[in-house]
Amino acid sequence: MKKITKHGHSFWVRDKSDEYVINERPYTRVLELSKGDIWLDAGGHIGKFAIDVAEHVTQVYSFEPTPESFDLLCDNIELNEIKNVTAVNAGLWDKQDGNSELWLHDSAHAMNTMNYNKRRKLGKAVPVLMRNYLNFVTTNNINKIKIDTEGGEVEAFVSLLPVIDTIEEMAIEYHTFAYPKGREKYPAFVKLLNQHFSYVKAGSIWNGGADIICRK
Repeated sequence: MKKITKHGHSFWVRDKSDEYVINERPYTRVLELSKGDIWLDAGGHIGKFAIDVAEHVTQVYSFEPTPESFDLLCDNIELNEIKNVTAVNAGLWDKQDGNSELWLHDSAHAMNTMNYNKRRKLGKAVPVLMRNYLNFVTTNNINKIKIDTEGGEVEAFVSLLPVIDTIEEMAIEYHTFAYPKGREKYPAFVKLLNQHFSYVKAGSIWNGGADIICRK
């Protein structure tokens, strides 16, 4: 465990996979942030997104189901003296509130997933609490959403269609490994996003994932 500082914030990290995430460009460079925003951070990991955006918005709800990563998320919120981030030790999905299993990656903490794939270096599964996307969004006046959950992005978006008109901006990382023929299905997902947002910037697939920014 060591402490690193990047883009004006400090973080406790465990290994190179944590450092890689912290060294990525800050979301403040690609999002339109304003006071009054209430963000849902699905896949909080150790706090990179939540801490990056917190000072620019009203509230962030950061969900992280992995127990060890959740502890670091809380430590990093405290380290940076952030007062408007609420950390939740749970995952999010399109089903009703309940329980599930999360597969832990053997060497990269940022790649834990609920989508088992024998080609990935996955070890044991741990039980995790799950909350429903739609219920949480509607009861907490969420108007902006970031999703980086190592799979389940398409299902999450579809589950939010009943309230999509109230969502002003989304940041999504699409993961090809999570779906059969995931690379081939990516254009269809981007087309769906274009039906509901006036601006969609869909990045190219690189290393099994692609970053997407959407706004009204």
